[in-house]
Amino acid sequence: MFSLTAVGQVTFSTYPPDAPLPFTASVLTDNQVITSIATAGIGGSILNLTQSQPYTTTSSLPIWKYRTIAGQNRDYYSGYIVGSDPTLAWSTTVSVPVVPVIVKVVSEEITWTFDPTQPDNACLPAGRTASSLFFDSPLFTQMNWTMNGQFIPSTQYLDAEVRSEFWNYPGFAGQFAQRLNLAPTQFPPLVITVNGPLLWDRLGRECGGVPSLVNTTNPPSAQGYVPYVLSYGPWLTLDDLITQYVDTHEILTSQFPVFLLYKTIIAFPFEEEVGSDAGGGIAYGIHTVTWDGHTYAIADFEENDFFGVHVLDTTAPSHEMGEWLHDPFVTPWGWQANMTPPYGDTPDQPWCQNDFEVADPLNGTLITATYNAFTYHLNELAYFDWFYGGNSSTTPGVYHSLYGAGGLYSSNGTFTQPATLCGRGAPVIPDSRPMKPARAEGAKR
Repeated sequence: MFSLTAVGQVTFSTYPPDAPLPFTASVLTDNQVITSIATAGIGGSILNLTQSQPYTTTSSLPIWKYRTIAGQNRDYYSGYIVGSDPTLAWSTTVSVPVVPVIVKVVSEEITWTFDPTQPDNACLPAGRTASSLFFDSPLFTQMNWTMNGQFIPSTQYLDAEVRSEFWNYPGFAGQFAQRLNLAPTQFPPLVITVNGPLLWDRLGRECGGVPSLVNTTNPPSAQGYVPYVLSYGPWLTLDDLITQYVDTHEILTSQFPVFLLYKTIIAFPFEEEVGSDAGGGIAYGIHTVTWDGHTYAIADFEENDFFGVHVLDTTAPSHEMGEWLHDPFVTPWGWQANMTPPYGDTPDQPWCQNDFEVADPLNGTLITATYNAFTYHLNELAYFDWFYGGNSSTTPGVYHSLYGAGGLYSSNGTFTQPATLCGRGAPVIPDSRPMKPARAEGAKR
C-alpha cells in the first residue's frame, strides 16, 4: 500500500506508506511563493517591516539605477540592478558565501540525510558532490558564450547574460569586458531536521533504485523537503534560520550568500495550517532581502527532476541568482521590488505578475553548458526590453529589441517580441524611447 500523487510526469510515494503529504502537489514559482508568504501573514524577520522603515538603506551591494518609460502602457518605472552602470568600463566583484544546507528527514526513527557536500554515486559522477559541481558550474566558471549571435568570451553565465541584455545600449562599455564577477567561498553548513515521511519514486525510475537502509545519505529515488514554516508556536520560518545564520557568521550586506540544498524542495503550508487562503505547494528556491539589507537566495541542486518540471542541477540556482541580479530587494509584499507592466499569458507562466523576475516567464526553458565532463542546465532569462517593451522598429507588428543582442528578448532567443500587457491580447507597438540609467550609491533610496 502506497499513497500516490502525480506531479508533472512523476508518480511518487511516501515512506512510511500512506503517510500524509506535507504539502500540496502544485509546484510554485517565485511570484506564487511570495504571494503565499504574504497572504499567510508569516515570514519571520521580514514580517516586522513597515514602509516607513527603509530596510535596504544599509545594503552595500554595488548597484545601478535605471529609469524607463514602458512601451506597453507609457508608464514610468525605475529600479536597481546589481553590477556596474552599462556606460562604465569596469567590472564589479560580489563575494558569494556558499552555505550547504543539510536536511535530515526523520521518518519512523530512520534519519534520511540530504547533504550537498556528500557523494551521490547513483545520481552524480563518482567522487563529485552537488557542492563541488555547483562551484564548478557556469555560474562561477569562466566560459565562452554565444548569445543571440554575439560571441562573449571567458566569463560567467550571469555576466554574459546581462551583457547580451544591454549589448546595443548607447555607450555600452561591456561588449569586450567583464561587467560582473561572482566570487564563491565555502561557508560552514546549515543543518535542518524535520519530522515526516520520505518522498520517493515507487517505480524506481530515478537515479538507481529505491531507498534502503544501506545508504540513508542522499538515498536514490528520494526527495527531501524543508517546511518554510518550521514551527507554529512561536512562529519560526526558514527565513528566520537564514537571518540567524547570516548574523552569526557576520556576512556583510555587500555579499550575496547562496544557501544550497540538494534534492530538497521547500514546502509551503496548507490553508488550514496558517488560517488563511494562502494555499500551499512547493518551490525549488527563493530570493529575497532581510530587514537589515542582506540579500540572499536558497535553491535546490536537483539531479532527479523529481517532479518532472525541467529542473536539473543548476536550474534553480541560476533562476534565483539571475533574478537577484535584476531584482535584488524583492520581498513577499513587493516593497522595494523593481516593478514592471503586468505580464503573463506565456506557456510557462499563465498568470499575471508585475515585477522584474527574469526567470519566471521562462520556467522550464533551459540552456545547457558543459564543463569538466558535466552538462549543466541553466534557466534562460528574459531581457529588460521584454518587460519594458523596448523596440527599435517603427513598423507595426515588427519587433527588434532596442538593447538586446540580435534584436531578441531573452538570453537564448525564445522571446522574439516584448511582453503583452497581461490579459490584453496582442502587444501594442512599444515605445522606443531609451531608459535613463543613473549610477546609484549603495542601495540608498
